[in-house]
Amino acid sequence: MAEQPPKLKFQYGKVYHCELLYDSPKTGEGQYGTWYMYGMKYKGIEYTVFTSSKGLNKRLERYRKGDQIVIEKIDPPDGGYPYYDVVPDEGTRVAVPDAPKQEAPDWDAINDNKTKDIHRQVCLKLAVQSMGTTKKNLDLSEVASRMKGLLIILDGLIEEEAPVEAPAEAPAEEERVEAPPHTDDDLPF
Repeated sequence: MAEQPPKLKFQYGKVYHCELLYDSPKTGEGQYGTWYMYGMKYKGIEYTVFTSSKGLNKRLERYRKGDQIVIEKIDPPDGGYPYYDVVPDEGTRVAVPDAPKQEAPDWDAINDNKTKDIHRQVCLKLAVQSMGTTKKNLDLSEVASRMKGLLIILDGLIEEEAPVEAPAEAPAEEERVEAPPHTDDDLPF
């Protein structure tokens, strides 16, 4: 019979960087109800972690084999119930139970979009401030012009403007339809 890995018991206030060794826990029934057994690697050593249906298991079931997580057992200073804080370690994302493991997001693209959005917000604020005016006197076309200028200076970003449609031509003299004359007889009162 294979030797069982040692049990990992979490201490209050200590941070544990672990790697999950199973996609889902092994389960069983005991004198206190259902138990869940997770395989984890901590500091290069394999451990087993037993949890109940509440608390730690609810936080661990969001992760899969190979996920790197950080676990901390917390004893609240206000006298509340102790609990476990489980967060993904760098490079791991939270999974939904029974969901296939997903590729990590392209953080460069996400950060690039966030950066552009922040640039736009800052340029808008500076454009309005540079006009030194109140809301009543605000000329939106001037704000847009100043904002675009700031964006060009900042990162060369120029948004394409929507094409301006040519105004519809007025109908020829013979095509014009005259409206009937307006009289007070039309009014309902």
